[in-house]
Amino acid sequence: EHPAAIVGLLALWMLPLFVSLCRIAAKRVPAVLSHNVQMDLSLAGLALGLMFLWALGAALVVWVQANIDRVFRIPSTFVFVAYASAPGMSIWLATRSVLRGLTVAPCFALLGLYSLGTGYLRWADDLLDDS
Repeated sequence: EHPAAIVGLLALWMLPLFVSLCRIAAKRVPAVLSHNVQMDLSLAGLALGLMFLWALGAALVVWVQANIDRVFRIPSTFVFVAYASAPGMSIWLATRSVLRGLTVAPCFALLGLYSLGTGYLRWADDLLDDS
């Protein structure tokens, strides 16, 4: 299969999770941004800070390229747990979306029902593959 198709299908599969995360962020970000922050920072200080961050980023890229074989060593147990927990988390978020959607907005209940349906179809397809 084509990588673009796989990425697109993965994005559709993770859409309920992204929508839930966006809803959480939409509730929390305005509260954080409503605080007034008084900061006196000169233009020279800002330029020096950006140059430092640029140099730090370049050094990090060089270090990762030199140690790429040690950086991306992930235990197989973690990969299995992440892969096995993703459908369960998707169903949990879908159920949560249905229950919250009934009291907040009906469109989120419909999104939750869609997510529950796709979760069921994924589970049924896995059962057919196992038999």
